[in-house]
Amino acid sequence: LRLHPPLIFLLRKVIKEFRYSSYVVPEGSMLCSAPVVSHRLGSVFEEPDSFDPDRFARGEADNTFAWIPFGGGKNKCTGNAFGLLQLKCIVAYMLRNYDFALADAPHKYRDNYNAATVMPIGPVRVTYRKRTPEHSISAKNFTQTVAPVTRAPDHKLDDRLDNKNPVEIKVDLGLCQ
Repeated sequence: LRLHPPLIFLLRKVIKEFRYSSYVVPEGSMLCSAPVVSHRLGSVFEEPDSFDPDRFARGEADNTFAWIPFGGGKNKCTGNAFGLLQLKCIVAYMLRNYDFALADAPHKYRDNYNAATVMPIGPVRVTYRKRTPEHSISAKNFTQTVAPVTRAPDHKLDDRLDNKNPVEIKVDLGLCQ
């Protein structure tokens, strides 16, 4: 979403004249923000043209408006959280069940900015192979039991926790290749 945001630009109408630096922006003007430009600012992102998901854990985009694929502020898309949840579910399912590779050289894949929503210029060709049990480690093969939570008599802990039943953590190590 940083390198390939879904929207070409975000428009806002100026309600009240304001000054920015040496510019006066008059009431009634339309302002435009382009996520594809904002997301590649070298002043915000180190090596802005490279794919590095860890940059967010390092705090590179701590500025509220540095990462705006769904807009920002009070006008941020109301479907933002749902859209991200959908993406995470779909990608997690696909990566768990299939191995993917680009069919063509990476530079052949380009974004099409001729519509309101950015999509790749087709065709987008990938090869895929369904994962089989021998190609991945299933959750059945990796189970770790965590010791029950203990609490001091005077410590108030959520009563929904049941200390008699251990928590079971299952990890699909096939996703960690």
